[in-house]
Amino acid sequence: MILKIGIIGCGRISDQHALEIQNIQGCEMVGTCDSELLMASQMADRFNIKHYFDNVDKLIDLNLF
Repeated sequence: MILKIGIIGCGRISDQHALEIQNIQGCEMVGTCDSELLMASQMADRFNIKHYFDNVDKLIDLNLF
């Protein structure tokens, strides 16, 4: 079973969270979300995350979890 994770808030500390999540076997980051779409997009690019949003409802509605 894989634990699917969405990162909400893509500020400076979020990179540290993502780095640690990458080290946990059985976890997959499936989306990022930030009120600034550019921040969410950049984080998705840095960590090879497929989906990014500027609205948390859109992240949840995508039903990735």
